[in-house]
Amino acid sequence: MGFTGCCPADSDLEIAWRDELEREAYEITSPAFDEIAEMLKVVANPLRVKILFLLVQKDHSVYEMMYVLKEPQNLLSYNLGILKKAGLLESYYRSRHKTYRFAGDRNAPLIRCLRQVLHP
Repeated sequence: MGFTGCCPADSDLEIAWRDELEREAYEITSPAFDEIAEMLKVVANPLRVKILFLLVQKDHSVYEMMYVLKEPQNLLSYNLGILKKAGLLESYYRSRHKTYRFAGDRNAPLIRCLRQVLHP
């Protein structure tokens, strides 16, 4: 029996239409969307966005971020800890200074894209 709804009535078009919708449904139900939503929740803070914009350029120590962002050390450390716990950042020591960088290359392209929107 053919399709009789308001959408494509031709059975060949119906099959292609359903296949396309199934493909779209599969792409949208990917667990990656949950990961993206969680990452955006963590980043939904102006200071954290600024930190990520700085770190997408190069690694920075807490002291360097204090100088550039004009924020106190305790506030920076708190927010850096949140970003690190979420897996967005990692830290290492350069001399005696704790230095932060992106953890892997997975999230940096998204931050670069956001930065490009603000600074084309």
